Amino acid sequence: MIYLNDFASLSCLGATNEEAISTLSINKSSYLKQYEGYLADQQSANLGKLIFVEDQPDLDTCRNIQFLDRCLLKLEPLIQVASQKFGLNRIACVIGTSTSAITDVENAAAHNYQVNAKLPYDRRIYEVGCLSKHIKQKYNLTAPCYTIATACSSSGRALISAAQLLEADLCDAVIVGGSDSLSKITVSGFNALSALSKEQCLPFHKDRNGINIGEGVALTIATKLPLCDSYIKLIGYGATSDGYHISAPEPSGEMAIVAMQAALKMAQLKPQDLGYINVHGTGTKLNDAMEGNAIYKLFGDQTPISSTKHLTGHTLGAASIVEAYICSLILNHNLDLPFHNYTDAEYKEEFSNINLITEPHKKLSNNLIMSNSFAFGGNNISLIFQGSEE
Repeated sequence: MIYLNDFASLSCLGATNEEAISTLSINKSSYLKQYEGYLADQQSANLGKLIFVEDQPDLDTCRNIQFLDRCLLKLEPLIQVASQKFGLNRIACVIGTSTSAITDVENAAAHNYQVNAKLPYDRRIYEVGCLSKHIKQKYNLTAPCYTIATACSSSGRALISAAQLLEADLCDAVIVGGSDSLSKITVSGFNALSALSKEQCLPFHKDRNGINIGEGVALTIATKLPLCDSYIKLIGYGATSDGYHISAPEPSGEMAIVAMQAALKMAQLKPQDLGYINVHGTGTKLNDAMEGNAIYKLFGDQTPISSTKHLTGHTLGAASIVEAYICSLILNHNLDLPFHNYTDAEYKEEFSNINLITEPHKKLSNNLIMSNSFAFGGNNISLIFQGSEE
């Protein structure tokens, strides 16, 4: 069991806990809207941009590092507590990302090519690990520090790595999380795969047609014992990799089921013990079909489930940690469970056998939440969180 002490997050839920709670309660984000400039021919798409973080990149930073610094500022007092308690040599760092600095590199390259007709060398483009490196240098950390990039499960893998570093006694605390920003490469790439929705995404809806990409970041400090009163516990995790296809999920969801079963086994729980599942729920035809099938095989129609990507957008490598943050808000503030404003006719034709939450004001029946991230290449992650009251 690992304690996740406090969370700092920026996403389309908002810039503060209070704003995030408000967004969850009204079931609508004001930061997901139509943007031009990320697709060819002036096409617009529904994207999530953190407009409350102004771009100020230079050769030593990038937009994702700006996101991290905002979160680190909030966690600074707790980092000092960890430093005094354990020493800097016993604090590690693991960060998950998909985009790293590529957003800033592509903008700089386009500008320089127009001005100089050449593409200059920029060290950031070769530094997928620049995010963890930044934290390592910022706090002079000497314990293991590294970045994980396994597509949309990256920050979930980071949480598992943090737990394993602690269990192996390689450190006493881990600054762990993920960060991703909007990039023309990722937006155009998903559009090329016919997986990008130009309108608001509709997870598990019969008319779903793709994802909305959103910027997002979240950080927490993982330890074996609590450092503060605001924490949740990571009590189980499962990870599988089926390698079925570079982008499409394995239709039966067999290895996704194995990941969920592994998390339940580690947590010593039965499927009926969970109060809620925050599903991956991207809003694509294939992913939702696979996950709905896997959920039904393991949980039937009993456990309440919903996706939160219609509120955050798909934050790619940061998705797992942003959704862990959402789970922490639900667990520690007794929030209503996220829901989809659908009628039965809009989803039951395909998903009649799952307990999709389609009405507001539903509460947890048990203080235990599973959160899933199922990524490209069959990288499947399942995490189980328990609230601090248990």
